[in-house]
Amino acid sequence: MDWDKLRIFHMVVMAGSFTRAAKQLNLGQSSVSRQIQALETSLDIQLFRRQHKGLLLTPQGELIYQASQEIAAKLDLTEALLYESQGAVRGVLTVGCSAAYSGLGLMPYIKEFLDTYPSIRLNLKIYGEDQTFDPQSADIIIATHPPLQSGYVTRLLFSCRLGYYASQQYLQQYGTPLSIEDLDYHSLLTFKSSREESRNKVQSFLQQGSQRGHHREAVFESNSYATLLEAVKAGIGIGELYNFMVKEQHEGIEILPAYTQTVEYYLIYPEQLHFSARIQAFCTFIQQKVMPFAN
Repeated sequence: MDWDKLRIFHMVVMAGSFTRAAKQLNLGQSSVSRQIQALETSLDIQLFRRQHKGLLLTPQGELIYQASQEIAAKLDLTEALLYESQGAVRGVLTVGCSAAYSGLGLMPYIKEFLDTYPSIRLNLKIYGEDQTFDPQSADIIIATHPPLQSGYVTRLLFSCRLGYYASQQYLQQYGTPLSIEDLDYHSLLTFKSSREESRNKVQSFLQQGSQRGHHREAVFESNSYATLLEAVKAGIGIGELYNFMVKEQHEGIEILPAYTQTVEYYLIYPEQLHFSARIQAFCTFIQQKVMPFAN
């Protein structure tokens, strides 16, 4: 398969039209069209269906596009590693993490990181807090669980606490629980997840220490820890939050500290990127920044 023709095909798909692809490639539209026709002829397939709204990939075109994406990604990685072998910290760095950590634990330091490494372009991919992440979706993942697959380096980033928090307004109005049994008489806010492990944690929060015959129910649920934080700050009730989310006392006061859980966050990346200057620069930088949150 001719890579030049495949590269042009890839650019046409990315651009969404022959005209835009031709401009980006600095070629004439007729030249781009001829290259696509030649690729279709050599493979004996049709890659696009032409519609008045634009181009639509055929099933065969989808397969070729997936292959072109993989080739382009490998070429980008090879180019970045070649630069890095000469000591340069540059290129695209894709970081994946949960919404809870990205907004409250990571974003405050992104500008400083990019100022420190101006030749890096950062792509931040957010996955839902109730989703299972795909370690292949990013160069490096920040997650609370090591991957099940082999071939990945896992480094402890930091340990934090998952504890019970309430606003000062709520505690003044309803009193401070002095024991886990006291939660029977308070409004509880829970994280709602489709993952079995998270559901078990919620049930533990709702039932731990409950008196016989008393069934606790959450008055508020959300699949976003950031939303739970806002609910706690609004005085709706008592919620389970990570301690790195609650930076000021006016945002939430920790209660029942004896019942907090320790949660570990990890940096996870493929073994082949272990000597990548981008990966090592990011790991070193972010580990220094999260030290205040260490348990």
